[in-house]
Amino acid sequence: MTVEDNVKLAAANNPGERVLDALSVSNRMIQREAALDERLDSLLEAFDMEATRSKYAGDLSGGERKLVELLRALMLDPTMVLLDEPFAGVDEWMRERINEQITRLNDEEEITFLVVEHNIEALSELVDRMIVLHQGSVLADGVPEHILQDDDVIEMLEDVINQSVAVPLEADELSINQQLRIAVTALHEELETHDDATLLIDKHYTDIDSYSEAGFDRSG
Repeated sequence: MTVEDNVKLAAANNPGERVLDALSVSNRMIQREAALDERLDSLLEAFDMEATRSKYAGDLSGGERKLVELLRALMLDPTMVLLDEPFAGVDEWMRERINEQITRLNDEEEITFLVVEHNIEALSELVDRMIVLHQGSVLADGVPEHILQDDDVIEMLEDVINQSVAVPLEADELSINQQLRIAVTALHEELETHDDATLLIDKHYTDIDSYSEAGFDRSG
């Protein structure tokens, strides 16, 4: 399907998906289709993706497909969006582009983003709050600048690196950001097999403790 079809398909409450409305070409179907077209136009313009409208999604780059996935979610007018590894497999330019859109949507539309991502360094440039999970438990919780200096996070990262890299890396030899960059670049596949993850819940979401119901062990 084209980008246009992929994005519009995600919209809810579409009368055209009902047999009677589709056969009779009802007024509410026509009005809904017009509203969806208007919403699609607005999103494509905001994401600077008008040129991809008629392209097949399969012909897009990996980064562009991630943006299409975000567009699909936005067709539902959400107040909160969960993103699973949005930076995986994209170059730095596309990562910055994704970051810009997340920041804009958070600031302008007050959409909360919950991001699961192994690239701690990339998240540190974006988030208001980071939660580092290790083996199913919360290892650290706080603002990015504190997380990057957290002794438990540094020790966990060193353990992952030392298990996978022939030459051990010491914290006093490399900065934490340098270690993170090495871990993300050299150990991407290995990291995906671990239970470690980084989560973000931004400033607009206040009821963080309710997420304990989702299975997050906050006991440490």
